[in-house]
Amino acid sequence: MAARLCTLLCLLLAAGCDRASTLSLGEVPEGSLHSIRALKQRCTSAAGHVVAEPLAVRGVVTANDRYGEFPHEIVIEDDTGGLRIALDRARLADLFPLGSTVTVQCDGLALGLYGGRVVLGSAPDARYGVARIPADRISRHLRCEGHAGMPEVGPVTPDAIRTPERIDTYVRLDGLRFTESAAWCDLDPATLRPVATERTAVDAAGRRLTVRTSASCLYAEEPLPAGPVTLCGIVDCFNGSYSLRITARRILTP
Repeated sequence: MAARLCTLLCLLLAAGCDRASTLSLGEVPEGSLHSIRALKQRCTSAAGHVVAEPLAVRGVVTANDRYGEFPHEIVIEDDTGGLRIALDRARLADLFPLGSTVTVQCDGLALGLYGGRVVLGSAPDARYGVARIPADRISRHLRCEGHAGMPEVGPVTPDAIRTPERIDTYVRLDGLRFTESAAWCDLDPATLRPVATERTAVDAAGRRLTVRTSASCLYAEEPLPAGPVTLCGIVDCFNGSYSLRITARRILTP
């Protein structure tokens, strides 16, 4: 039974990549493939940067909307860093499954700063850094090219993630305990709907970690784990304040 289940999951992931690999993205010109770090370094001011030359990046999808954790976004990562991509489409996980390899043709797109974090989108936007890439343009810029699997990462401490190089990268933190008994998200008293919420966890050495959960997260109203837990997620940063956003519902208890 376990073997059949594993096979079925692999087929479903492959099917997602097969659907995305039919996108009409052209071949990446020789010499145009850059690292994610090199791409992000082009965005040096609040005015953003429009990519006008043939330039592509390639990375593994480490976050999407599979569990509602990153609505209208995916995060890809290569050996040099992570990149948030804003996309105006629901069910992005169907096109870009977790662990899939994605190539992004960046010419015609824009880099913007949102709270000091670089985001790739369709055009500079004064409020959010960039606008989302319209649904009808996604096929021109992004292509899924197989399944590499989620990165294998060793544990880090809360202090270690507070560096610019870690922003939008996938990390793992062990032995955390939340400092309160509550749900992942608070409820808006007027609508009784979840709102984006920050909770605090501490490790065995007393180092504190902020965990931020989106209001659209499928487990937003479930209780926080009571005991020690391992959390895997994406490092977020807004105006110098670092936090963790869980990805793929990777909340592991002993």
